[in-house]
Amino acid sequence: MLKNEEICRVIKQEYAVREVLTIAENADLALVGIGALIPEISALLLNKYVKPEDLQKLVADGAVGDICAVQFDAQGTVLEVDLNRRIVTIDI
Repeated sequence: MLKNEEICRVIKQEYAVREVLTIAENADLALVGIGALIPEISALLLNKYVKPEDLQKLVADGAVGDICAVQFDAQGTVLEVDLNRRIVTIDI
């Protein structure tokens, strides 16, 4: 998770990062966890990637969980939230 979208955009343009993301996105199988937005067990909160108020805002914005830190709603739709624009990860 990065400080802002611009830093994320620049990092994603780096050759090595693009290569790794391309390999990951073309994988036939991915073993990932589904993150919860429950404060007591949220990996994002427990690892200090977000503050409690950030987690509350994600929930208010409709987030119910995450895969590879990408926030999604109850229908599985990836949300257009700030956090999703500041992470270097595969598309889900």
